[in-house]
Amino acid sequence: MNSFTTSPDCSSGTRAQTLIDQLVQFGRTELEKHRVMIRVRIHEQSPWWLPKFIDQEIFDKLIGEIEELLAAIANDANHPARIEMVTRLRGLQQALADDPAFAAKSRSLQVDLVEHPAVRDYAHDLWNRLGSDLHAALTDAASPLRRGVEREIRGLGAVLRTDADVAARLNGWLRQLLLYVVENYRDPLSEIVSETIESWDPHATARRIELHIGTDLQFIRVNGTLVGGLVGLALYLGSRAFS
Repeated sequence: MNSFTTSPDCSSGTRAQTLIDQLVQFGRTELEKHRVMIRVRIHEQSPWWLPKFIDQEIFDKLIGEIEELLAAIANDANHPARIEMVTRLRGLQQALADDPAFAAKSRSLQVDLVEHPAVRDYAHDLWNRLGSDLHAALTDAASPLRRGVEREIRGLGAVLRTDADVAARLNGWLRQLLLYVVENYRDPLSEIVSETIESWDPHATARRIELHIGTDLQFIRVNGTLVGGLVGLALYLGSRAFS
């Protein structure tokens, strides 16, 4: 199928033109698929006394005319048949848009489709598979997705290091975003944090904290012991001095 640029007087939008192109291609495909059947039907419908070469001429003429018509519609932006189809599509679209019963039925069908258990199950399964594939791609050091993300992050970091204006605008945007989130979603965020902390296992959490900041905790314990001992010694000496 040849491509062309439609003129303003016959265009009803890219979608209408694409639909017409698809209809023309569908006609070509179906015609080619049923050539043998058409030839057989012509033979069956023709009188018994008609010479067979006449059947073939009728077939060739019929198929040729149809192919010529489809080619003309496909290649001519201003073909009368194309203009007529665009006009009818536009009229159908306007009629459907102005029909309140059809609009209500369309909305009802949309709701039924979205809320149908099979559709919801499919969407849930699709989301899970998408998340699994995305996680696998991001954890694979050789995956193109991870390499692309790393490349973009490095590029952004380079820009932020060299362009102070961009860094300042980004900081300002992030500051406004955080303020907006905190001001408008303070209560839900607090509930999420509280529920998350409450769901933690105390022993596992203590082990993780000990693992990550164990050295600092040990330093705090030693300092606390030393400071406590010195304070106790000072209080004892003071009490003896004034006794």
